[in-house]
Amino acid sequence: MGDQDLPSPRSDESFPAATEPPEKREPIFANGTLLQGVYEIRGVVGEGAMGQVFVAQDTLLERRVAIKAHWPDTLLSIRHEARALAPIRHPSVVTVHALGKHDGVEFTVMEYVAGSPWSHHLARMREAGEPAPALETLDILERVADGLEAVHGAGIAHGDVKPANVLLAPNRVMLTDLGLVRVEGRPHGLRAVAGTPTYLAPEVVSGEVAVGFAHLVDVYAFGVMAYEALAGRPPYEAEHSVILFSMHMEDPVPKLADVVDVPVRLSELVASAMAKDPHDRPTMPSLLWQLRGVVESMSAGDQPLDVLVVDDDADIARLVAVGVKEGCPAATVEIVASGAEALERVRRKEPALMFMDLMMPRMTGFELFTYLRGAGLVEHCSVVAMSAATPTDDVSLLLDLGVAAFVQKGVNTRREVREIARAYAAERSASAQVSRGPVASSRRPSVKRNTL
Repeated sequence: MGDQDLPSPRSDESFPAATEPPEKREPIFANGTLLQGVYEIRGVVGEGAMGQVFVAQDTLLERRVAIKAHWPDTLLSIRHEARALAPIRHPSVVTVHALGKHDGVEFTVMEYVAGSPWSHHLARMREAGEPAPALETLDILERVADGLEAVHGAGIAHGDVKPANVLLAPNRVMLTDLGLVRVEGRPHGLRAVAGTPTYLAPEVVSGEVAVGFAHLVDVYAFGVMAYEALAGRPPYEAEHSVILFSMHMEDPVPKLADVVDVPVRLSELVASAMAKDPHDRPTMPSLLWQLRGVVESMSAGDQPLDVLVVDDDADIARLVAVGVKEGCPAATVEIVASGAEALERVRRKEPALMFMDLMMPRMTGFELFTYLRGAGLVEHCSVVAMSAATPTDDVSLLLDLGVAAFVQKGVNTRREVREIARAYAAERSASAQVSRGPVASSRRPSVKRNTL
């Protein structure tokens, strides 16, 4: 690529092609304009290389909405973004309400979310020399990754992942500005580099994004964003885009653990997201799964959740183990096939969470639990009873005796186990946070009863 093909030298601006808009442009829609007789423009709330975002009043439904419109000279149609987003329903992805046209200008009507860009918060911390709170930052990253997983699951890629396109709103972390969205399985059709230089994957710089691999461009940008948020600066910095392009293409991937005190596991995950070869990067579901495991380990002081599965049916036991790992990726899971083996295991080491089949031969789950409880061997263990049969009086008695939950084996077993493990891990992490305070909490995590 020659210099004549390069866009603006600024490394912090998105660009859809080789030209950039003037520094100041007139609003696409003036305040007070009534679009399609319904949406009254109240003001501009955002502006970039692609266009403007307005806050408007829906006069029919009496609610605030956001209106997005592209500059007339923008190469990409706004319909492309709106149609890609329309099927997605996720708390971290803005909801599209409608498409319209006013005086020849197409616009998208979206839900209005009040908040501020994450980039503003990161910039303030950087200027103040304050380190980013690791768990707080990872919580934001986890929710962004969750939103990106939904976007990728819809068969599209964001195309411009960066802190400026992450909106921090009350109780929500939102992905915004999918103006460079790419539909997987189709050529993206741009003749020039598109994106923000600081976050551009090497294959974008070289113009070699393979069809069906645009989602890995988002993974790379997410890795850069994670590095920046945790380290206080991007992995690659330069005054001119040309130098940044070269760094993305040729410089070694820096190690986050070399510049900030984070677990090696987290440093390696961020580095894998920034791998030069897209085939070496994790997919977003895999990255999210690993990120949750890191968060759980850090929250619990790097002590993995110890789970014991007791079931004589090997297939069911494996299904339960999979559900546990889905709900709590950091968990260690051990499977035993009988009450006697379970008793020996608990005597050796009490697990934190146990899934126990009630209908085992020789020693039933009911007999196992009552003995464990009577002998004081499960003082700090939450026990979940399982059975293919409809709940009986024995189950009610077990719940009264202290079994944390009951799962009926069937088509929903994996889902129910996953939710129980997730709830347990979340409460355990909360307890670990409390224990770091002036007064340690001695309350063991409990699982919400499920008597379906």
